[in-house]
Amino acid sequence: MDHRRVVVALVLAGLSACVGGGTDRDAAPPVTGRFEIVVEASDASQSVSLRTGGSFDRAQRRLTIDVDLRAIDPTLGTLHEIAVDGIVYLDCPYLARAVEAKTRWISVRGTADELAALLPFDPLELVHDTVMRFDSGSEGGTAVVSARFFDLGQPITIVAPPPEQVTEVRGG
Repeated sequence: MDHRRVVVALVLAGLSACVGGGTDRDAAPPVTGRFEIVVEASDASQSVSLRTGGSFDRAQRRLTIDVDLRAIDPTLGTLHEIAVDGIVYLDCPYLARAVEAKTRWISVRGTADELAALLPFDPLELVHDTVMRFDSGSEGGTAVVSARFFDLGQPITIVAPPPEQVTEVRGG
C-alpha cells in the first residue's frame, strides 16, 4: 500500500471532521473570524504536518484559506485561496503551471454549491475549537487535528486579487 496515500487520506479525514464540531450546536456561529487548523499525520514510514489558516465573513460569504502543502510534496508550495462573489481565486505555483496560467492567480467560477464541492469540508461551517485523533487501524496511520478560532466578531476584509493578476480557468 502507498503510505503517502494513507497519510493524505488521514489529513483529509481530519480536515473534514472539523465540520461543525463542538458541543454547543444551538449557539449562533460567529459572523466573522479567523482560524488555524493543524493536522499531524503519520504512518510507519513518514510523518506530515499540514498547517492551514484563514479568515471568514459569513454575511458576505467570503473566505480565505492558506495551506502549506510542502509537507506533503515540496514541489506543491503553498496554496492561497480567496472566495468572493461566487469565484474562487487560487494562488498556487503548482496549479498555475499545470493550467499554463500567465498570472499569479487563477480563478474558477461556479455556484456556492459547486465551489463547496471542490473542498473536503466547508470552512464556513467550522465554528468550534477542537482537537481530534484518528487511527487507521490495520494501516498503522494516525492523525491529530487541532482547530483554533480567534478574532471572532472582529472586522475582516476579504477582497479579490486585482483582475490583471488573474487567469480565469474554464472547464473543458
